[in-house]
Amino acid sequence: MKNTFVLIFLFSTSLGVGGSFAQTTSEIKTKEPKLVIGFVIDQMRWDYLHRFKNHFGEGGFRRLMREGFNFENAFLNYAPSMTATGHASIYTGAYPAMHGIVGNEWVDRQTGSYTYCTDDFEVKAVGGSSLHGRMSPGNLLATTVGDELKLSRNFKSKVYGISLKDRGGIFPAGRSGDAAYWLDDSTGNFITSSWYMNELPGWVKNFNAQRDIDSMMKKGWNLSLPENSYFPARPDENEFEVPITNSNSTSFPHELKDFIGISYMPFRYTPMGNTLTFNFAKLLVTEEALGKGDVSDMLAVSLSSPDYIGHKFGPLSLEIEDTYARLDKEIASFLNFLDSIVGKENYLLFLTADHGAPPVPYFARSKKLSAGNLNNYGLVKVINASFKNEFQKQDLVTHFYNNQFYLNNHLIDSLNLDRKKIINSVTHFLNKKDEVVMAFEIEKLHETVLPSVFKEQIARGYYAKRCGDIYVILKPQYVDYLGKGTEHGTFYNYDTHIPLIFFGKNIAPGRSFRRVGITDIAPTLSAMLMIQMPNATTGVVLEEVVEIKN
Repeated sequence: MKNTFVLIFLFSTSLGVGGSFAQTTSEIKTKEPKLVIGFVIDQMRWDYLHRFKNHFGEGGFRRLMREGFNFENAFLNYAPSMTATGHASIYTGAYPAMHGIVGNEWVDRQTGSYTYCTDDFEVKAVGGSSLHGRMSPGNLLATTVGDELKLSRNFKSKVYGISLKDRGGIFPAGRSGDAAYWLDDSTGNFITSSWYMNELPGWVKNFNAQRDIDSMMKKGWNLSLPENSYFPARPDENEFEVPITNSNSTSFPHELKDFIGISYMPFRYTPMGNTLTFNFAKLLVTEEALGKGDVSDMLAVSLSSPDYIGHKFGPLSLEIEDTYARLDKEIASFLNFLDSIVGKENYLLFLTADHGAPPVPYFARSKKLSAGNLNNYGLVKVINASFKNEFQKQDLVTHFYNNQFYLNNHLIDSLNLDRKKIINSVTHFLNKKDEVVMAFEIEKLHETVLPSVFKEQIARGYYAKRCGDIYVILKPQYVDYLGKGTEHGTFYNYDTHIPLIFFGKNIAPGRSFRRVGITDIAPTLSAMLMIQMPNATTGVVLEEVVEIKN
């Protein structure tokens, strides 16, 4: 009798637990966003949110900051600060040391061959030239939020990535994404690769056939606001910038019509690249019915043009100021589109950047700031030439990528040369240069006299099979560049301090100056979606935005 009572009690309890679990699952489903949107603005410094605020209307950046949760002290927490590493780290929540994307390019240490981050010669271009289309996420070692969303929802969720840059669309979409689309410079079309499909969807073909890109190039780029409303740090025409085309002018208007049908690369260096990307994104949401199913979908939008423009003109230019004035309107339009198509209460959006950038060093130096440049690529030839007398060989250093010199270890081993002596020779040469803080053998990072915070950032970016042998740290605001324009890649604040805003479903307005990392985005999204976080995630959940607001 006693056992019967216990069985009845346990059975009734299990029914209660089961009912409670079903109710909880139902609640989670109703709180789950229909669509997750990721905005990554390539080379957006954090301070742009405030420096250009006078140009912003109420519906774009201001709306995100007003209605969303703004982390004012978000940083890249690794080095190098490059586009590919940033996009991979945002969506995996992992450091390059674990997801393997250590830069936009690297040397494969097993083969000694150059590798571009998305190169994949096992796939074919779909919709464009083989040169720009043989790309995939094959080099990405870790899962992304999109991958985990698909796994959790039995692959019913749709996941897409869009960018002018292949790497800006591919890594956010993950290895299991439905598609990534990027721009083919030879045709001006959005393309993909056979990793995703064998033929472009009809709506993509139709979009390309409309030739919006040609219409934009015919108009060229002129200021969108009255000239006296801008507050640039220098005259429009100046000696510190690089022309978009082969003209000698760096001032407005920037004419592109002569390049139509010849090369679409100059188009990337204008805000019209953002417009084309947003137009494509709107069509994708509609045609692929994102946010209309029973489970969450995801769309990663990377806006690449600000990076191209930033490299040419720098953060203090009239061009960058106009770029963000225009981008604000584009964001407002896209938010209105989402409100009407998906519903205000049905989407979750975050905005961040993959890296920042310093002011143009030559301009900074003209204002008596410590700044300059060092052409490390050119130093490869100089260093090798010096080896001719010492080692009777000139090709002992092969490449410079991601602040690292790569040794020709295969040749050094085959000739039985003294590797330690070669490394000492290179580091001694580099450490004598005024622009260099220090150069050291990466494998001896733990022995190097360097603040621990910088050691950690370098270590987090180190994946032995793809990284170099000698690391170089330049002085603050010294860049690895030829001269005019600017570059990024360091662990300094101008390269690593980025915006981070969460907006939309279940996000209450707020603001925090707590220091957070770029790798915290993926686990936070995972918590909000109630899915497993990506497999190599090292970030933490940002509890300020995960708490469900009733």
